[in-house]
Amino acid sequence: REGTTLVAECPVSFTTAALGGAVTLPGIDGRPVEVAIPAGTQSGEMLRQRGAGMSVLQGRGRGDLVARILVETPTRLTKAQKALLKQFQD
Repeated sequence: REGTTLVAECPVSFTTAALGGAVTLPGIDGRPVEVAIPAGTQSGEMLRQRGAGMSVLQGRGRGDLVARILVETPTRLTKAQKALLKQFQD
């Protein structure tokens, strides 16, 4: 937490990071918050979801939720998956 801003580490698969998609994070009030992952997202990028953070004390509105993207690299691949990745690399 940084003031009214909440920061969450958000692990995503490398295919989601490359192709785009969405992840669902738990919200501060119990409701899920969906964060869109644009295609080409890099590990360490920060994605802001406005209005999904802490309530402002003695005021109106809410802070933001910032998702720090952590791209997961698979450690165990089948031969077929390795072949597909090699083909993609070439």
